Amino acid sequence: MSKERDKLRQKRQAKYEKERATVLGFRKQAPQLKPHLRKVGCDLPFYDFLDSYEEEFSRTVTAAMKGLPTLHGVHEVDLPDFESTDWSLFGCDPKQQIFFNVDDQFASYGTGNPKANVRGSAAYFLDGTSDYRAVVLIPRNPKSSVEYKDLKYSIKIAALLHELGHVQDAERQINMDPIALRFDVINAEAYANWAV
Repeated sequence: MSKERDKLRQKRQAKYEKERATVLGFRKQAPQLKPHLRKVGCDLPFYDFLDSYEEEFSRTVTAAMKGLPTLHGVHEVDLPDFESTDWSLFGCDPKQQIFFNVDDQFASYGTGNPKANVRGSAAYFLDGTSDYRAVVLIPRNPKSSVEYKDLKYSIKIAALLHELGHVQDAERQINMDPIALRFDVINAEAYANWAV
């Protein structure tokens, strides 16, 4: 058993090193590639592999905290905290959590799929006034076929953008309204996939 674990650990470490070398190779070429790409019309705020996914995740969180007034925080958490959250860790009173009214056919919505690699959650809490605050959780180490930390952030960015789409939807009261407890699950999921 121990030999199998060691073999698996060595395989993961080798994959990590290969991915790291690939990413660092792209980053080394970035200063020469970006001007050429811009010159031919590919002027992007973020270039896959040439820029850091971890830094892009951080920039996205910073922009969301400024642009979404109800957003109380975005937290990267270990899976046990993601699946069984003590909301007080994030400055929220668990007794004030908002639970939406949903159709019976969606009664299990929000229980999540533990096998999914793109996972995140947005929860809403009354803030002591007549308003609410949103908290977004993203698993720190998502299940994926990649090992290198920066590449894992590419998965976390997808989850983050989706959850921020829910926060934006709630603020605009399009498919969800935390105060009225209204939540159109199908349309909210569709909206969250393209909103932010």
